[in-house]
Amino acid sequence: MSFFIYPHKFDACHVHFGPATQNQTTENPDNKFYRMIYSTNHISLNSMGFFVHFIPTKTAHSPYTPKWFMSYDVDHPANAGIIAQLRRIECSIIDKFTHSVSVLGESHQCVYSIAEHVNSGCIKAYAHHHHHADDDHSHSSEHGFAMDDEMSDACDPCGNSGGGGSGSGGGFQLILNIFGVWETRTQCGVVYKFTKW
Repeated sequence: MSFFIYPHKFDACHVHFGPATQNQTTENPDNKFYRMIYSTNHISLNSMGFFVHFIPTKTAHSPYTPKWFMSYDVDHPANAGIIAQLRRIECSIIDKFTHSVSVLGESHQCVYSIAEHVNSGCIKAYAHHHHHADDDHSHSSEHGFAMDDEMSDACDPCGNSGGGGSGSGGGFQLILNIFGVWETRTQCGVVYKFTKW
């Protein structure tokens, strides 16, 4: 069973960080990962999941990989509200981390990958049924996503359809999972993944 948090109900006071572990997806021994727990009086979650509903301009599904691509207008009122909520969540998590866990504190360069990702007007998400053991840490040091060549048209601002493309439909339901925080000697940011629901 999965439990999700309403983005507007998120409160960073419920966020707690586990001990540092070395990030297994890199060979850099300075790259550490801190798993997060979201704990209230009623429930404790070992990662945070948020349902978000974007209004897309175009969506596309890769026929060869379990990936979806969605482009959208960042200025659409519904999308702008979601973007603001996700930016607030990311900022509050990183702020809590730098002030309560990190020994480097404010000397870190904070990397706001989620904000950069959602402000781009294009999201890459995995299919709901897809999960791999390495996925939880797969975005620990990326600043957004690299676009697959065969699907790059899905986020073409000119509106040219890519392979597997479709119209905007009525909306695009995603889950944003935030697993923890990555840290190097100079930077930190959240580990996250978007999933098509």
